[in-house]
Order: sequence, then C-alpha cells, then structure tokens
Amino acid sequence: MDESEEFFRKGGKQPKYTDPDKFSLEIHHGGKLIKGEGIDEYVGGEVVFLDHVDGNKMSWIELVRIVEQLGYERNELVFFYKVDNEDFKILENDEHVLKMVAAMPRSRNMPLYVVRQQPASQPCMPINTVDNEIPLVQEIHVAQSLNWDGLFIDWNDDNLDTFKRQQENSSRNQWQLGDLPTEGENEAFEVQYEGQNDSEVEEEQDEDEEDPLDMDFIDNDYEQIGEAGEIEIDNNMFEENIDNLIEEEPEEMGFAGEISDHVENSEDFHSKHGYDESDVDDEVSSKKKKTKVVPNYRQWRRESMLRNPSFDIGMHFPNKSQFKEAVIHYGCKLGRKIWFKKNDKNRVRAACEEGCPFVIYASRIDESPTLVIKTMNLEHDCSLDQKLFWMNSTFMAQKYSNELRADPDWSVKGFTAAIQRDFGLEPSSQQIYRARKKACTLNKCDFVDQFHKLHDYCEELKKANPGSTVVLKTKMDGDQRRFHRLYICLDACKRGFIEGCRPLIGMDGAFIKGPHPGQLLAAVGLDGNNEMFPIAYAIVEIENKETWVWFIQHLIRDLRIENGHAYAFISDKQKGLSIAIAELIPNAEHRHCVRHFYNNFKGSHPGLTLKQILWDAARATTIPWWKCQMERMKMESEAAWKWLHPKPAQHWSRSHFKTHYKCDMLLNNLCEAFNSSIVKARDKPILQMLESIMTNLMVRMANRRVAAFKWKKSVGPRIEKIVEKNKVESGYCIPILSGDMKYQVTNMEGGQYAVDLGTRSCSCMRWDLCGIPCSHAIACISRRRQDPFDYVDECYKKGARRGHNRITTAQSHASVPTVGSQPPLSQPSSSNQGATPTQQKRLKSPAKRGRPWRV
Repeated sequence: MDESEEFFRKGGKQPKYTDPDKFSLEIHHGGKLIKGEGIDEYVGGEVVFLDHVDGNKMSWIELVRIVEQLGYERNELVFFYKVDNEDFKILENDEHVLKMVAAMPRSRNMPLYVVRQQPASQPCMPINTVDNEIPLVQEIHVAQSLNWDGLFIDWNDDNLDTFKRQQENSSRNQWQLGDLPTEGENEAFEVQYEGQNDSEVEEEQDEDEEDPLDMDFIDNDYEQIGEAGEIEIDNNMFEENIDNLIEEEPEEMGFAGEISDHVENSEDFHSKHGYDESDVDDEVSSKKKKTKVVPNYRQWRRESMLRNPSFDIGMHFPNKSQFKEAVIHYGCKLGRKIWFKKNDKNRVRAACEEGCPFVIYASRIDESPTLVIKTMNLEHDCSLDQKLFWMNSTFMAQKYSNELRADPDWSVKGFTAAIQRDFGLEPSSQQIYRARKKACTLNKCDFVDQFHKLHDYCEELKKANPGSTVVLKTKMDGDQRRFHRLYICLDACKRGFIEGCRPLIGMDGAFIKGPHPGQLLAAVGLDGNNEMFPIAYAIVEIENKETWVWFIQHLIRDLRIENGHAYAFISDKQKGLSIAIAELIPNAEHRHCVRHFYNNFKGSHPGLTLKQILWDAARATTIPWWKCQMERMKMESEAAWKWLHPKPAQHWSRSHFKTHYKCDMLLNNLCEAFNSSIVKARDKPILQMLESIMTNLMVRMANRRVAAFKWKKSVGPRIEKIVEKNKVESGYCIPILSGDMKYQVTNMEGGQYAVDLGTRSCSCMRWDLCGIPCSHAIACISRRRQDPFDYVDECYKKGARRGHNRITTAQSHASVPTVGSQPPLSQPSSSNQGATPTQQKRLKSPAKRGRPWRV
C-alpha cells in the first residue's frame, strides 16, 4: 500500500472532534481553477481528507509538508481555500493560514484547493475563450493577481495587453501582492496597487519608518564641567562629527524584522531591495522583480510595552509567563476581574466575569515556547472593581521594586499615590507594608546574586580588554568564600596615562550605598586639555591605611612607578592616605586640596580677611610672595599664623611646588568630578555599578578622542582659553631685549620680571610651573612676531590626542554565566563604615536635629 494512502482518507465518515482546535482538511488536487461568469470553479482532480489537524500548529510550511505527501514538489504549489459560498482565497503565508483557521465552518471540515504551476520552459498559451478554461500558466498569473481580500482581478485580452505595455514602459518597481514568475520567462507580471502612484507608496513607506562650590576656591584653569554640562557637550560633539545620520530601515521580512531560523530553500527568498547580489550586473532586468509582501506581526517587548499593554491578532509572546503577565497588567490597568479559564503548557485562554464577552486566547504554533494570539475580543460589559485578585502585595513589590531600590525610605503615602496614578486603585495600608517588605527582599537578593557572578564577570572583563589588571581578593569565612576587595585598571587607561598625561595623580574615596556598603577608591590623572583622566578604581571594605596601601601597591605596579621624584599626588587628606604615600613613595610630592585645607583652618579662625590671605598665600608662585602673605596673616591674626606656619608649604602653596610636573593645581576637583559622574552608579548592585562605571569611561574616552581631532589649534580648547587670557594681560607688559632670547619685562601695574625664551622660564615662575607662557612671556613672543602656541609645552599638544584609547565593555551582568571553575562568591560581611560627612555634622550639633545621630 502506498504511504500516502495510509496518511490520507479517501472517503468515509468524518470523525467527531471534542477538541475545538481539531478539524479535517478536504484536499482537492490535480484539478484546474476555472474562471466563470461571476462564479469561480475548481474542476477535475481528486479529493482526499486529512483528519485530526491541530489548528494551533497549522502554518503555511505545514501545509506544504502535507501536500508533499501527495507527490508534489514544493516550488510548484499554489494553495486556495473556500468557505461556504465565498470566493476562493489564496494562501501565501502564515497570516492567511490563521485567517483560514479562524473562518472554520461548523462542520469542522475545511476545503483546501491545490493548483500546480507549469514549468518555466513551457510557453504561455492563449486564453481559451470557448470553454472558459484558463491555461495553466495563465492560471498562475490569475492566482498572483489576488488583492488583500482574496478576490480575482478580471483579466481580459484588452486590459492584459494594456497591462503588459505598462510593465514594459515602467522604470520603477510597483507594489506586488503575489509571487514572481519562475526564472526563464520573458515577461514578469506585476499588479499595481489600485488608487496609488509611486509617490503615494513612498509616502506610506516613510510613515511606517517613523515608528556650591566656594567661588573664592575655584581653580579656573582646572575646573571640571558637571555631568549635565558634559552630556550636552557630548551631544553637540556627536552632531558636529557625524555628517550623515543613519536612519533606521523599516522592518521587513518575517516577524518584526527578525531573520527566520529556517534555512532550507533560502534561495527562494528575495533580497530586501528586490534583487540578489548575483543580479547586480543585470540591474535593468531585476527592476521588474518585486519583493513579496510578508505579514509583520507585532512582538511583545516587555521593557517597553508592560506599562501600557495592548494586544493584536497574531501578536507573538516569548513564553507563557510573559503573556500571562501582560494580561494581568492589562486587567489591573482597566480594573477588571480577569481570570485564566484555560491554562496549560500549550495554550492560555483569559476571560472576564460570566456574561462579559472579553476573551484573549493564545497558543503555541510549534514546538517552541512562543505563544501567538489567535482569538481576541477586548470589549467589556462588566463594571469596574476596586478589589482585584491580582492586585496583591507580590504584584506591587515586583512592579515597584526599582523605585524602592532607588528610595528605600519611600513613604506609604507616596507608594499609595503611585498605585492610584498607574492603576486607579487604592490599596490598603497592610498591602503597602507587605509590598515594601517583599520588594526589599527582592532587591537584597539581587544584590547578593550579583556577587555570585563577580568572578566570571572579571574574567569576561579581562578577555574584552587584554592587558588590563583585574584583581579580585576574597577571604574565607569558615567554609564560605566571601568578597573582600576588587581592583580594576583597564589597559586603555593605563597606556593613556603613561603616553599622554602629566605625572600628577589625584586620589579620593567615596561611599558605596546599598545593603552591603563599602568604599570606592579612585586614582584620576590630568590629560593634555586639563580634563580628568580616570586611571584605576577599587572597591574595598573600608577606607584606612591598609586599604590605601593595597590600592597604591597595585597602582605602582601598573604605572611602573620606580622613581618617586617624577610623580606628584593630590588628595583631600583622606584617612591613612598620607601615611600610605609616605611609606610606598617617600620621594613623591604630596599636595593637599586647598578647599579642604581651609575647611580645617576656618573652624578655629573664621573670617573673610583670613580666608583671602590664605588663598593668596596658596596662589603665590614665588617664595618671597608667599612670605609676604604669611606676614600679612601674622599681622591680621597671630593665632591664625601660628596654626598655618607649621604646616609644610610644599603641600598647599604653589611657591614650593616642583616645576617638572607642569601642573600648578591646588584643588582636587579631578576626583570630585569623577565621583560626581558615578554618583548614581554607587547606589546599584555591584555588577551594575561596575558596568555603569565602565560605560562612563568608555563614552568619555570615545568623546575625548573625537574632540581631539576637532581642535582648531595645536592645543586643546581649555589651553587655548588660558593663552588667550594671558594675551590680554600681556598688553600691560613692556619687554626690553637684554640678550639673545632674554628679555626684561616691566608691568605697568607694578613689577619687573626676567624672561628667557630659550629655557622657557620667567621669574614669576608661572610658566615654569604649568608649561603655558605667562603674560610676560607672551609680550616677548609677540615682540618677536612669533606664535605663543609654539612655546606651549609638548604635554599639551600630543597628550590628549594619543592618550584616549578605546575601551570595550564586558558581557552584561544579565548574560554572565553563573558556572565556572571558581565557586560562587558570597556577599561581604558587614563592616562599620564610620560616620559620613553629613552624619559628622549632626554629631557635632545634635540640637539642630533634636536628637543625636547613631553611628
């Protein structure tokens, strides 16, 4: 017996179906489609039946596989179906198949008509007007001339000839609704969408595509831009450097523009523009080929659609849980009592109260977990309800977990107002308290779970950035391995500092918030445009001498620091930092931030006059000027002078700074700017925090690298601004030549200076300290009719251009594997961080808060 005879039923009684999704296919094959007067008929051929067909799994590919059992080739098949007295409708894709299943008659028997195409080599025969029988090739053209409703377009001899002439004279592709003729035919038939010209089609396609710092303590030459200012600059820089913005192309082919996983017969698909790469040389002939219109079903995007769910027939969901979640949110949004009438592994049916017509039915179409909506009625006859089964504390905790993570002290009143705003419902106070507790538990678990992936994340980070230093230190707590410290120095930052930055390093620490607090230590350099350049950062348990020694040891190894005389450090006099630097790099210059230095000074010596004298002493560039300011301090307040005089001036005054660093910075705003740029990241779990810091560094490096090639001068815009300011001041200077390259400069406002252009120095020491010509030097350079920018130190010219290297982010924490050769880490044990600066103020003045602050 033939295999097809076992597969199909040729007669007999149709089985009775208890499953509403099962039906029988009545397959007509081997016949011809006849165009009659107002009635279309299928004559000839045979009829077979296929029982127990599952509508949930039916697709166009499944139809092809079924008919192949009858001995037909896949490329020669055209399918039609007909329900009761309706016209024949073509089946070209899955959308048509879904419509066929939805139009299932009461008999659960669906007629399917198979038309066989004629090979391309057979000539096209004229239309037989005697018996109204359409030849096979013309029959296929008629099948291709269906409109969206499945109706035939009446082709007679006159309009067929007119249509052919239009196609020969046409120079542009028209919208085609059917398959192309097979290769070898001399003429390609195409149907122009009725009522539209080329411009209207293009317009439709375009529419589819749219889918307080103290002002006296500001060091202007080194002041860093705030985060908002940097974002605006980065956006402007992007618009300036990108000449032609790339517009997103409309989604075509498949569902939401995704590539199909079916690779067989891929040569049958047309390219996006209607031709293949092999047909580029035959561009004129390929213009007649048209792209097959494929339905574009919407896909469920949880991140963007969950806030306001909406549904369509044919909408795809990744799995059953996301479909149920969307329906639950939809019901809570509308205030309806939606429940799941049917809920198994293959299908889900959601309904409302008894008597309400609302229904959404989705089921799987293949072996994948994807669900597709097949039946939907969103109308409601029921009334709103303020008490919903799904609006419970678990739902609220999952919905608002991110908000509670950002604001753990979110009040009950604010929580209730958010629920009323989003859902129009008023929960009870008990629900709010339970939701807050569950959300805190979820967030805490998120913090803990990310420590399990930390080791694998570090390995991915080293793979993405070869040459980087990533040190993960752990400690044993009984049989459990806990996180202790983490040090990261990316290769791009390491090489960028060595190649393009001055040997000045700012160091600072910042608090890490969350259920497992700690400290973030950072080392930041200064690039050729006087902008911050992050070098390395570390996460430690607490800020003290031990952690600073551990951090600086790794930093010395990465930067290859061997001679301490060549480097300078600036800090806020952090806990244990001064001792650590003195032990590890005793010969390095250690500067203290003048702003924090003055905060200690004003506690016992307040007053505007003393403040100005202290700042003038810090700005003094020569020792005689510094001594003069100290005498002013002594005359104003001897007690203040006694407090200030013992403090070594090499820590806080320019007059005692060394000149080979080419930096006269007084404030540690480098680290403050870095901490400000990552302030939001310090509230997140550890992996999200590391990713945010990494992204911040990557974007900064990329923007600075692009900006360096947009410089109008040989130096950066910040350095250019300093030179232009000194040019204005040079107008008050009178230079007199005293040697080959030496000048005597008299300032009209008082003072006389010696300038040596050969050694690039001035007796005011400003040029020696920062490497940028002072106003006295620029007066001499202008006398020689030379460009002042030629006398700027080389560290400002080449540093920023070559110091900003590319950074590659590691794999996202959400996709980091949880298995590896190392056992998972546990969260760090709790440690006493001490009082924050705000808490310290409260401790000093408890009366202001009404009670002492507990630490």
